[in-house]
Formats: sequence, C-alpha cells, structure tokens
Amino acid sequence: MKVKKKSLQEYFRDYQLGRLNKDEKQIIDDWFSIDIKDEIKDPANSILGHASSKEEVYNNINFAIRQKSLKKNNYLVKWLSVACLLTAFITGAFLLNNSFQNISEEKLSWKSYQTSAGEVKQISLPDGTKVWMNANTKIELRLDFNAVSKRILRLEFGEAFFQVKRDTSKPFSITTGKITTTVLGTSFNIRTYPEMDTYKIAVASGKVKVDFKNGKESRNLAEHLTKDQVLKVNVTSGSGGISTTNVSLIGNWRLNRSIYLDELTLPQIGQELSRQFKIDVKVTGEPNPNEQRYTLTLRHQDLPTVLRQLVLQTGMNYQLNNKMLTINPSR
Repeated sequence: MKVKKKSLQEYFRDYQLGRLNKDEKQIIDDWFSIDIKDEIKDPANSILGHASSKEEVYNNINFAIRQKSLKKNNYLVKWLSVACLLTAFITGAFLLNNSFQNISEEKLSWKSYQTSAGEVKQISLPDGTKVWMNANTKIELRLDFNAVSKRILRLEFGEAFFQVKRDTSKPFSITTGKITTTVLGTSFNIRTYPEMDTYKIAVASGKVKVDFKNGKESRNLAEHLTKDQVLKVNVTSGSGGISTTNVSLIGNWRLNRSIYLDELTLPQIGQELSRQFKIDVKVTGEPNPNEQRYTLTLRHQDLPTVLRQLVLQTGMNYQLNNKMLTINPSR
C-alpha cells in the first residue's frame, strides 16, 4: 500500500489539534508509549521522515483501529445477545405469571349456586332476574354481572327456569357447553342433564336467541324463539329442531314439583327419579338405542305412588327397598 505523506500529516495534526476520537487517540498513545505533550512537537515532520516508516505507522494504526472496532462490535453483539435472552426470560416470566393470574382470576370471578338431589331453590340475581333451580342443578354467575355491558351466566348442568329482568342495554346471556342463549327480558326453561344428549329450551314469554359454537364453527339455531316454542338441540352435533307445545307443562316443576317426562327412555326416567327422590336407581337389561320413549306428567307424590303410575303407563315392574330402586322394563 502506497501511503500519501499528506494523509499522515493530516492524521497527526488532527491528533495535535484534538480532533481524533477517544479510541484513535488512545491507540496512538499506546503505540508510541510516550508523553505526547513533552516529546512530540511536530510528529508530522519528525517521526514520519521516511516513507517506509510512515507506511508502517499508518498500517499499524489502521489495523489497531480495526481490531479495536471489531472488539467493540463483538462486545456489543454479546451484550445484545444477553439483552435478548434477558428480554425473552422477562417476557416469558411475565406471560407465565399473567397466565397463572388469569387462571386465578377465572376461579375467583364466578359465584356458584347448586342444588342437591330432591331440592328445588329460587335465587334472585343482582339485576332483579329470578331463577328457579331444579334438583341437581349448578349455575355460575360472574361477580361483575351487573357492572358490565352484557349479563353473563353459565348453566353447568341441570334444569332452570329464568324470569329475566328486561334491560335492552344489557343482553342476558346463558352458556351451556357449546350453546348460548341470549335474551333481553323474557321467561324460559332450560334443561340439560349429563345423561341427556339434548339441550332443551322452552319459551314461556318474550323472544329468545340461541347459537351453537363448536371451535371455530358458529351458527344461529334460532333467531326469535317465541312463546310455547321448544328448541331441542343435540349437544354434540348442534342439530335439532323447533316444536310447539304447552310450555307451562315443562316449567310447572318450579310451582308444584310435578315431574314432566318428555320423550324419555326408562333409563332416563330412572335418573330423573333418582334426582327427585334421592335414591339409587338401576334399570335392568341391555341398552337399546331404539328403546321406547315416554311423555307423561307425574304429580308430586310419594315414590311408591309415582311408581304405580309408571307401571300403568309403561308396563314396567320394579323392586324397591330403602336404598335401591330396580326397574325392570316390560318384555
């Protein structure tokens, strides 16, 4: 490399005039290992007397500057790597903590109401809505129920009759598994016990909207379900249909404790008796997908009287002791 004398002179004049940056100045100081103020008066003339030494000085200085810059870059890369790792760790910790906090808040943000076997209970919600809960029913209410733009409630399982306080600014939403029922102010009955494969909503007054959501799939099942209309929906597939009936028969359990059996098999009737009379029930025989279904109303009476009604209606026979009811289907 051929070095121009002018460039070297300018380089050292910049040194004398204090125009070099801190790193460049330190390199020259280290190179000569001398007290610059005492021994260098005019480095451009005295030190650079020969072209070869000028080239050597110039090359070495530039090499030192490049090496120092490289070290600085490596140092910067290392710190950037550490910073990225720290950022990832802090972000992960924050998200994990936030996740646990959300889980905790999820547990704390709902209030549960539940009935046991043989129990019917009425509760009043903060907005003035009245809810009647049939035996073995569980609902959950958001603690901020009356403070948000939408009143939200979950029917986990069972049967409940809702008399919703009308509020057009705050829709009332009930979620049961994949099915959501939305109203503004109306009265209706929802039935969905674990042994049942159907969700049933029967409207006593007003209008009800029902939607089905399964993962990303979402569709409307009924936009305006009205008085005396009953929607039956398969809880797995979301298929179903609407029929018309006297809804007072379906909701009378809250008034007189009558038992309305709507197209139930004997095993399903047995589970209903178990809920209402707090007794273990066994139905003999093999499960039959084509098993006959029955629709009838049983008045609220003692169990032996109810069983005699069932014998007349279904042709079954039974054995009853203090701990177990065994139902034998007709052959």
